[in-house]
Amino acid sequence: MNPSRRIFLLILFHCFGIIACSIDIFKPLFEIGTPYHLILINVFLFYDAKIWNTAFALCLLFAFFLGMISEIIGINTGLLFGDYHYTDALGYSVFGVPLLIGLTWTGTAYACNSLIQQNYFPKLFRPVLASLLMVAFDIVLEQFATRIPLWQWAEGKIPMYNYFCWFVIGLVISYVFQLFSKISYNKVALYYIVTQLLFFLGYLFIHRF
Repeated sequence: MNPSRRIFLLILFHCFGIIACSIDIFKPLFEIGTPYHLILINVFLFYDAKIWNTAFALCLLFAFFLGMISEIIGINTGLLFGDYHYTDALGYSVFGVPLLIGLTWTGTAYACNSLIQQNYFPKLFRPVLASLLMVAFDIVLEQFATRIPLWQWAEGKIPMYNYFCWFVIGLVISYVFQLFSKISYNKVALYYIVTQLLFFLGYLFIHRF
């Protein structure tokens, strides 16, 4: 399957998602399908990574485990991100954190780092730019996820500290990607980020009242 087909499927899946969450009769399918949707879009993303080697695989594992460990600390102590908890919507959890959250950290970090692999982005600033992109993604994601809900914040308020933690953890992951893997631009990464953002915004628009 060439990249154009995967891009088409990314767009198609998110269009179906908008329809499913907009019509009451399809909402149960939307809820059941969310974990499988997350897995599929990440498969499409990673399939198009140009260089698969040990260093790249280790960077992906680092992103996954750092994301999971950070979330576990956050959920159980409140020291990171703030006071929040996950619902059962994302499936199997470890110490209160769904495994799919680790996958989301990995996919988002890889996609954002891939997007800034252009010559007009100075190499010195690429990790910072990638982590800022991750924070921008999370700002929209938070609004969507708390409406489903995939997770919930104490008193319904998203603290600024959450975004600070996203930036710092994203920066660490991004430096690892930039230093230890020969990461390159992945065309699918752009659509991975944009289709999700449009889906989140579409959902929020439909359910604005």
